[in-house]
Amino acid sequence: MDHQNPTIKVILQGEEIPGCIVNSGSKVNVISKATCTQLGIMDWEVCHFWLRMANTRLVRRLGLLRNISYGIGS
Repeated sequence: MDHQNPTIKVILQGEEIPGCIVNSGSKVNVISKATCTQLGIMDWEVCHFWLRMANTRLVRRLGLLRNISYGIGS
C-alpha cells in the first residue's frame, strides 16, 4: 500500500473493503474481476470500448456495472 495516498474503508454490496484509494477526479471507477467474484457481482452489461490506464496501457473492460450500492465511512 502506498502510504502517500489517502485510503478509506468502503462498504460495497454490504461487504467491507479496506484500503480503497481516494480519487475525487476520476471519470471512471474500476473494480477488479477478483473483487466482483468475491462480492458475487456477475451482472455486467456488454461494453465495447477500452480504457487507457494512467501508465498508458490499454485495457479491455469486462463490462459495465450499474446500480451498485456503496457506503463510505459510517
